[in-house]
Amino acid sequence: MAGRTPKDVSPEGERRTPRSARGEANRRPPVPFISVAVRIRPNLSQEPVALWAKSSPSSQRVCCHRGFLLEEYEFSRVFGPEDDNRTVFDQIQGPTLTASVFQGVNETLFAYGQTGSGKTHTIFGSRSEPGFLELFVRRFFDVAPAKAALFAGCYEVLGDSLTDLVDSRRFLAEGSLHHEDIVHDELFAKTQRCSYQIVRVRTAEMCLSLLNNARWNRTSGVSSFNEDSSRSHAIVHLFVQNPGSDGCASIGTLTLVDLAGTEKEHENPSEKGRKCARLLNTSLSSLNRLLRKLQTGSLGESERRQSVLNKCLWEYLRPGCGIALVFCASPLLQHRAATLSTLAMATDSKLIQSQRKSQYVNMPSPRQTGRAQASSPSPAAAVAPAGPGIRA
Repeated sequence: MAGRTPKDVSPEGERRTPRSARGEANRRPPVPFISVAVRIRPNLSQEPVALWAKSSPSSQRVCCHRGFLLEEYEFSRVFGPEDDNRTVFDQIQGPTLTASVFQGVNETLFAYGQTGSGKTHTIFGSRSEPGFLELFVRRFFDVAPAKAALFAGCYEVLGDSLTDLVDSRRFLAEGSLHHEDIVHDELFAKTQRCSYQIVRVRTAEMCLSLLNNARWNRTSGVSSFNEDSSRSHAIVHLFVQNPGSDGCASIGTLTLVDLAGTEKEHENPSEKGRKCARLLNTSLSSLNRLLRKLQTGSLGESERRQSVLNKCLWEYLRPGCGIALVFCASPLLQHRAATLSTLAMATDSKLIQSQRKSQYVNMPSPRQTGRAQASSPSPAAAVAPAGPGIRA
C-alpha cells in the first residue's frame, strides 16, 4: 500500500528485527533533538532591512524590527548573510546526521521559507558553492563501509502530481549505470499512480551527476519575486543499506526537501504563475497542518491523505524519524510580513519532539537471493529499499 516504509524485499516479503538487534534498535541514536535554524539571505540591494542576526558567542538569536516594536527570537542556530553552506552544514551537525542514517534512522532536512529566500541555494548550491546535497553525498561516500549499498531518487511534487526528475538514459548509454541498478517505485496520488526511479549509485561523482541533472529538470517559472524561481517542491532521497555481521542490515534514509515558497496569488504577473501559486499554497497549507500536529504530538494517519506532498513525506516525518528545519528568510523591510510568518512557524517547530529509532531488516541468504532474483524484475529489487510508495 502507499506510504510503505523503506524495507528489504525478501522472498517472504516480511520485515523482522533479529534478537541480537532488538536492543540496538531501541537504543537512541545520535542527534537527540529537533534542530530548528534560521538563515538570513544576503541583502543584494540598498533597500532597508527589518531582520538581522544578533551578535553573540552562541549566534542563536535573530531580531525583527516591527516599527515601534523590536522582537527577538531564539533558535538552535541563526545564520547571517556571511555564513556559507559549509558553515551551515557543519553547525546543524551534518556529519552526525550522516552517522544517524548509517545506523538505520530516517533523517529529514527541510529548507522552508518564502519565495526567493535562498532555499534552493541551501539545498542544491551553485557552481561556485556546494549545497547540502553535495556535502551530504560526499560525506556518505567518505564514511560508507565497503559492503554498504547506496541508492538515490529525486522527484518533484506540484499539486496532485508527482514527476520523476531522474533521467537515467544517458548514464545507461555510457555504461556507468545498468538496468539492474534501477528499481521503479510508485505512489498513489489521488486518482493516478505516479512512478519514479530509485537508482543504486556507486560513486559520489556518479550520484552527484545524476541528481544535479535531475535538478535542472525541475519546474521553474516566474514568481512575484524573480523571473526564474522554483515552482514545485523538490524531494531527494538518499537510502543507505548497511549490512551487519549478524545477518541483519540497517536501512536509513536522508531526505532533503526544497519547498517552493509561498506567495500571494494575485501578485504573480502571469496566469500560469497564479495557477501554480495556488497549487503550491494549497500543498504548503497541508504540510503546515502536519507540522502543527507534530508540534502538539497529535499526528494522526489522516494527515497523510491530505495532499500528495504529505504522502511523500509521511514515512520520513512520523515518530521515530529525525527532523531538521532550516527556515530561510529575507531581511528586507518589504518582505517583513512573510518573514514574520516564517519566524512564527520556526518558533512553533521548536516544540516538535521525536525519539529516533533505527530500522533493521533480515538480509536474505545467497540461496534466498537467487530465488528472489528469479521472480524479480532486476537483481537490485531484492536488496534496494523502497521509497514512500509501492514497488512497481
